[in-house]
Amino acid sequence: GINAEYGCEQCGCSIAVKKLLKYKSKACTKRPISCQKCHSEVSITDLWNHCPMRLVGCRFCLRKITWAIMDNHVSSKCSEIPTRCRFCSRLYRRVLMDRHETEKCRLRLVRCPLCSEDISWSELSHHEQRICSRRVLQCLLCEAIFTSDDLAVQEGRQCPKRRVECPFHWCAYAGTWEEYIIIHSTICPERDPISRAMWNLNLI
Repeated sequence: GINAEYGCEQCGCSIAVKKLLKYKSKACTKRPISCQKCHSEVSITDLWNHCPMRLVGCRFCLRKITWAIMDNHVSSKCSEIPTRCRFCSRLYRRVLMDRHETEKCRLRLVRCPLCSEDISWSELSHHEQRICSRRVLQCLLCEAIFTSDDLAVQEGRQCPKRRVECPFHWCAYAGTWEEYIIIHSTICPERDPISRAMWNLNLI
């Protein structure tokens, strides 16, 4: 009879014979339907998860993106995805990361303008003032200006104001190199030609 029930072959539900045809085409949760994106036929309950061309919202930027390219969007294009700074390891939105790493991060590497070594931005001032081998220093004796590398040589072997002792063993003179050359070397009572020549050549 028309009130008898039959099982829907699509979903297995028991439906009255007189309603079965309408149920199968309009209400059955397993009824086939054509995907408007790829035109494949699929059950209506599987339609959302079936089509790679369906639009879904990115969980970071909320833009509607085709499901097939979502992984590529998230990995390389999404501007809002959290990205870790390679210097300070803090997380920032990808759209802000380039400026953070090049202008804002205190731990970013910058080049010392004196020695060209790469230094953390937060340490650059200390490096320039205290560590850099090319920083400019003043000789404490003659007040001439030298780089850090050259200053030790200057103070030890070249500065005209450096302290020296007379090389002649019985002479008690001690004074600056400049005074020795100009005055004492010409009047030292203990001088002799050989020692004087060696001293002038920095050999003793």
